[in-house]
Amino acid sequence: MFNRRHLTWAAVLVSLLMIGGIASMTSAQDGDIITLTDDDPQSLIGAINDANASSVLTIIELMPDATYSLTDARDGISLDVGPTAVGLPIIESMIRITGNGATIERDLEAEDEFRIMDVSSSGSLLLEDATIRGGYLTPTSSVGGAIQNFGTLQIN
Repeated sequence: MFNRRHLTWAAVLVSLLMIGGIASMTSAQDGDIITLTDDDPQSLIGAINDANASSVLTIIELMPDATYSLTDARDGISLDVGPTAVGLPIIESMIRITGNGATIERDLEAEDEFRIMDVSSSGSLLLEDATIRGGYLTPTSSVGGAIQNFGTLQIN
């Protein structure tokens, strides 16, 4: 039987989970699911753009054990030292990337130097079962060679 004390602690726990962005990232019952069937980085870029246009959680499922090699940079989140370059579109909505053992990397032959991902203050990213590698950190910056986060980020 629950008494008032139990209900108060339950309310505190639920509040903490919601503040941390965890509760909104665990259910896709009202969200969209995008399943990638290839390892073309343009497919991943398009999926993130579609997710950013959505007002609900979007789950992006990567092709199992695929490698998404990024070759081009785009504008990242600007810092006091000026704009930064990033390989994927800035995460600006609620996104869960289910990696299925996939790798997202900066291609070794890429001419541009860039980090892999940025999460904006309005963004929320849950990254599961994926490897992020090869991101570049400039000598004048001290934030994120792989992921620069200003929003909610959870990595499992």
